[in-house]
Amino acid sequence: MSRRRGFRWDEANLGEIEANKHVRQKITEPKAPYHPMMHDTYGSLSPIGGSDSFLEGDDNSNIRLNADAIRSALNEMASSSSNSNSHSGWTS
Repeated sequence: MSRRRGFRWDEANLGEIEANKHVRQKITEPKAPYHPMMHDTYGSLSPIGGSDSFLEGDDNSNIRLNADAIRSALNEMASSSSNSNSHSGWTS
């Protein structure tokens, strides 16, 4: 007994499926605007821009001040976490 290997396509069924297939419409969407976030004076995040932008000024001194504040806060967190490791129960 010899068996046929492979598939047998039902051409009539394929033609019917193609005839009844719905037309697909491409949905065009605009690119989402990117708004970089920054900490405002109250510590919450807000988008940069407009008249409140911290980038205003000729020398961008506000950027350096912001970077220094972040650096000192991170150093403070790192030093306080290394002192409190023995009390917290966490091991590293």
